[in-house]
Amino acid sequence: MVSRAYGVVSRSVRPRETTPFTFVQRRPDQLPPGTHGLGRDHVARHQCRRIYTALGQLMVEMGYAGTSVELISRRAGISRRTFYDHFADRDAAALAYFDRSTVRLLAAVDGVLADEGIAPPGRIDAAVVAALRLASAHPDAARAWLTRAGRSHEQLADHRVEALAALERRLAVQLKAEGRRVPRPLALELRVGGVCEVVRGRLLARESALTELAPVLTFVLRQPAA
Repeated sequence: MVSRAYGVVSRSVRPRETTPFTFVQRRPDQLPPGTHGLGRDHVARHQCRRIYTALGQLMVEMGYAGTSVELISRRAGISRRTFYDHFADRDAAALAYFDRSTVRLLAAVDGVLADEGIAPPGRIDAAVVAALRLASAHPDAARAWLTRAGRSHEQLADHRVEALAALERRLAVQLKAEGRRVPRPLALELRVGGVCEVVRGRLLARESALTELAPVLTFVLRQPAA
């Protein structure tokens, strides 16, 4: 409304509309905003863990081809810029995540196989139990590790082949130590691959008692060579 009384132009001012304050609850895994006194390395490790967790969940839910940087960032509760501070792209993040899980798995298996307190006939059993316990402790990582990327990420597929081959080599050494005939490479591949598929199925079904599978899985691994 405009008033021209006494030659002065005045305008009535409408009250400014205000947007009601909305409280956004932070997730338990998110760091507090602003200056929190934490070191840069600590923050970086925390962000990477959240990226890995989000990536593992999405790879199972959406498949690797359906997992994007946008989805990973949103699930992890970070910005795209923060994602790119850590990884060049989705493929680089997936490769780092897979290799990290492989290192954990082989460390768990090798720790048991090197234990002199376990007689050779029991080391395959103990290694299988150790691997199943690791999968139970980190189910999202285990499901993602067992999920095939296919042609969507050929380098990741190659790393998966190498990781399974590492398990096959360890199995061959232990079978020989037990005095058993070592199967041909294809037979070893089928045994290790078959065990992984069984575990993957149980993980996708959200079953928690994975260690109960150990007797059956070790029986399969010890089948006489043809």
